[in-house]
Amino acid sequence: MARLSPTQKYALAVGIVAIAVIAFLIVNGTFSFGEHNPGDDIIPQEEEFAADDDEDDGEAPAPAVAGRQPMHRAFQFGDLRVIVTGLTVTDLVGQEGAESEAIERFAMVHLSVRNTGTSPRTLDGTLGLVDATGRSFTPNRLATENADIAHPDHVDALVQVLQPGIITQLVVVFDVPHDAYGLRLRIEGGYVDVELELEQ
Repeated sequence: MARLSPTQKYALAVGIVAIAVIAFLIVNGTFSFGEHNPGDDIIPQEEEFAADDDEDDGEAPAPAVAGRQPMHRAFQFGDLRVIVTGLTVTDLVGQEGAESEAIERFAMVHLSVRNTGTSPRTLDGTLGLVDATGRSFTPNRLATENADIAHPDHVDALVQVLQPGIITQLVVVFDVPHDAYGLRLRIEGGYVDVELELEQ
């Protein structure tokens, strides 16, 4: 039998090791001869978040946004998942003993907000209203407080501290003139305008 040169011995040793490794992988099920894409075992980040969010409240994760948004559609604003759920125009808010009467009329906006972050948050100082002509309005604090009293299922958006992981129903009230139209709720700090639709 012919003697092997050092190079041939090295090649034989490498071949034996390679065969042993492949046999080990086949036995453990981590290697197959079929097609396999490297990404097949990786859950895309969006699907992973969707699964986590579905466990919490049955809703898909909301996209982070800037600019105009429609009502009744969730969007992510920093650590807050926000849905504007309603707009009511009235000349009186509250209940007997805790009422506010509008100079002309009130625009009462309802929101559903979930703090998806790890620290408490507040919307005080971030909410405003604009109309189609570019006029801007600030919240009426007393009317908002009275609306909170009259709607026990909604709390004052200007004072409520939003705790992590909790969904909170909020209300905020603005004084607007009779000729205001095309109202949009503006959330400052990331510049999001939600186009409001009047409830019939």
